[in-house]
Amino acid sequence: MSNIEIESPETPAQPPPEVPPAPAVEFVAARDRFRVVPLAWPVTFEGRLIEAVTVRRLSAAEVRSFVDQVTAGAGVHFPGLDIPPIVLASLDDDDAAEVDKAVAAFLPRRLHEAFASQPEAGAKSAV
Repeated sequence: MSNIEIESPETPAQPPPEVPPAPAVEFVAARDRFRVVPLAWPVTFEGRLIEAVTVRRLSAAEVRSFVDQVTAGAGVHFPGLDIPPIVLASLDDDDAAEVDKAVAAFLPRRLHEAFASQPEAGAKSAV
């Protein structure tokens, strides 16, 4: 038996169809949707100096996902923070308490109500 190669006519590659960008939705008072919490005890992470933590309000989709994860018992990191969970857990406790206050202030009303109805409300941090 010999190796016979069958040549097929080459078809030029077609670029994928362009997907139009989704329309952008922006909040009118965007500056009021976040708070920068300065750290009394700055940390470094992966060579980057972290002197403040930015906390932002969540979108409806983020709240749904957060609630679903908490309900499922998953270890959840509050998605409105600009630092990873390991950094939050490593902050000085006074700094973590300030971040927790900012998170509490930015929680949607329905989450305030849910946390207030739990017997341990306020006993756990966002960590």
